[in-house]
Amino acid sequence: MPYCKKCGASLENGDKFCSTCGTAVAKACNKCGNPLKDDAKFCGKCGCPVDELVVVKKDTIPQKNYTTPESIIEAAKNGDLEAQNILGDMYREGIGVTQDFYQAADWYQKAADYGKKESQYWIGKMYLTGEGKIQDVTKAVEWLQKSAAQGYTDAQYYLGLILESGYEGVPRDINKAFGWYMKAAGLGNADAQNRLGILYGNGKVVPQDYKQSFNWYLKAAMQGHASAQSSIGDCFREGWGTAVDYYKAATWYYKAANQGDTIAQYNLGIMNLLGQGIQKDKTKAAFWLGKAAEQNDPDAQNELGLMYELGDGMPQDMHRAFELYQKSANQNNATGQFKVGFFYLFGLAGIQDNSLALMWLQKAAEQGEKRAIHNLGTMYFEGEGVPQNYSIAHDWYMKAAMTGFTDSESMLGYMYATGTGVPSDYSKAQQWLLKAADKNDARSLYILSLMYKDGLGVRMNYSMAVSYARKAANLGYAPAIESLREWGVRQ
Repeated sequence: MPYCKKCGASLENGDKFCSTCGTAVAKACNKCGNPLKDDAKFCGKCGCPVDELVVVKKDTIPQKNYTTPESIIEAAKNGDLEAQNILGDMYREGIGVTQDFYQAADWYQKAADYGKKESQYWIGKMYLTGEGKIQDVTKAVEWLQKSAAQGYTDAQYYLGLILESGYEGVPRDINKAFGWYMKAAGLGNADAQNRLGILYGNGKVVPQDYKQSFNWYLKAAMQGHASAQSSIGDCFREGWGTAVDYYKAATWYYKAANQGDTIAQYNLGIMNLLGQGIQKDKTKAAFWLGKAAEQNDPDAQNELGLMYELGDGMPQDMHRAFELYQKSANQNNATGQFKVGFFYLFGLAGIQDNSLALMWLQKAAEQGEKRAIHNLGTMYFEGEGVPQNYSIAHDWYMKAAMTGFTDSESMLGYMYATGTGVPSDYSKAQQWLLKAADKNDARSLYILSLMYKDGLGVRMNYSMAVSYARKAANLGYAPAIESLREWGVRQ
């Protein structure tokens, strides 16, 4: 009577799976117990002919008492599928043996051929990546499907990723991808649960449903999935699928941050900086932003750089600020590029270099960074590092002003009011100055006061002139304060 290799239950000849535990039945030689492929006619070890399907009998199952690499290798050579899979892991990771992807693939293949679902998964991944196997996406999918069909959730999740993305020419099939994610998630796979959280949250594959998104994230987060924990923090912070609760957001960010999740570290730093849901603590803010910055998160590098630049919660250190901005800029971050350009323009870290300032500001401007666009206008307006050119300055200011950047709106108003580089046009001047004045730009308020005092493009109105001048003076604008004094008007 044949027996199941895993649980020892009795089997009938011809069985493909154990009715007790569901394990795939391994075909083996009656004489020596050597594992055989399904289409084998002769035993490759002892040469005996194979007349019918047989399985490893109970008394030939290798004992699971291997504790050393040597014992695992011995068990693997004797046909133990679990040992073969473990040996594949060892060679893949370089644990106890020299790392060797080809050896790993060989051992995985032996176990995979006899239905070991974990080995089938790894063979599929190795065909996909070309590690230990010649890259073959078709074979990769075939092996992953074999593993997934046996309920191996990592394979189900990975198939979902391949089908969702259409990886390497595999026909994209969102419905099948979602189906595999659901299977894996239903069996408790945290990666699949997290992926469902993402899909329900962004609404690109299924109708957007923040409640479903929150629920799937929570299932994964409860299993310790760092990215899901960070996303649960986002949900509590933004009110996605649950009530806003900054304290709970910070709690989940803390769990994820302690696992090294960069986004959570950044968000926890910002919450400490703002005192959002937790007590404001700039020392802790710097600590968590530093953790994220060490992992090359450009936003964290910028925020920490700003703290050093301003001396906010720490001694001011312009050189350290510049180093952080430079790291961010090197990752093509527009804010970092602007800051590096700005530092070079004004020599804030001890090095003034107009050519480098121009280069970095242009890089940032190409990404739409408003401050960089405005500063390029100022370089051309003042002839700093470039030939003075009011026309080019006007174009840069206009580009920034069209996005609502206040300083550029004010400069356009000044240029049209004074006729600097453009024909004098009080109507256009008033248009741009009012936009900036509505956002309490002191210079714009003061120029409007002069226009009303002297009737430049508007009807003369001394009361309006004083009103605008007072607003500018209350913002500390020295020319407005002086004008009110000259006019004999109290501030």
